[in-house]
Amino acid sequence: MNFTKRYQLKPGRSLNLAKWDADDTAGWEKPAAQQKLAANTAQIAELQYRLYADARRSLLVVLQGMDASGKDGTVRHVFGPVNPRLPGDGVQSAHSARTRPRFSLAGAPGRTRPRRDRHFQPVTLRRRAGRARQQTRSPAVWQPRYDRINEFEQLLADSGTVILKFFLHISKAEQKERLQARLDDPQKNWKFELADLDMRAKWDQFQRAYEDALQKCSTAHGPWFVIPANKKWFRNLAVSEIVVETLSRIPFRFPRPKIDLSKVRIR
Repeated sequence: MNFTKRYQLKPGRSLNLAKWDADDTAGWEKPAAQQKLAANTAQIAELQYRLYADARRSLLVVLQGMDASGKDGTVRHVFGPVNPRLPGDGVQSAHSARTRPRFSLAGAPGRTRPRRDRHFQPVTLRRRAGRARQQTRSPAVWQPRYDRINEFEQLLADSGTVILKFFLHISKAEQKERLQARLDDPQKNWKFELADLDMRAKWDQFQRAYEDALQKCSTAHGPWFVIPANKKWFRNLAVSEIVVETLSRIPFRFPRPKIDLSKVRIR
């Protein structure tokens, strides 16, 4: 199965998230998916090494989704094997000082950079949270922002950055269960914020804002993938498969040694 083709939002395609099945598992069962994920994460680590050695390209991964959709979990399970010691690798988040950016720009050659929310915050979080009055909901306000995003991503792509953007799609019922779990488990209480409930009350507005942003900003050089995320194990599998499918198509090459190694003798 080609996960890239199955879940990619083609440029110009309309999107109605209510018609995308958040429970879809593409016929996979959990044990097989977990085994495949383990193989994929090992392959991602190997591909990262090749990416770093090649030093001509970088990888930017953007994660978006409703609260509790699993952005942190995706980073932990899919990109856990990525070597944090390679300069410039790391995770950016828009939400907390604990995870503020600490690394170089995503376009640096040889780098791998997952980003949570931050990339699309101006056209999703601010708009969907109700800060936008009637005049700011008009295309005259938002379309230029979409254009700037597309132009920025085109610049990254032209400089050798491979861009993969994942929308982690969960149902409203699934979100309720996950938020309740944060209340019920003392070890998860710290993750709960009252603001989550305010945003949940605006679910439909959030969905429309996401639909608009994804439709306007899914391009050939920066595609969006709508990932069914009700099943965490399948979410992780799907993202890992698309990363592997994408990086495996790149003809990485190892640089030539700077000296003639045939004459080197280690005593």
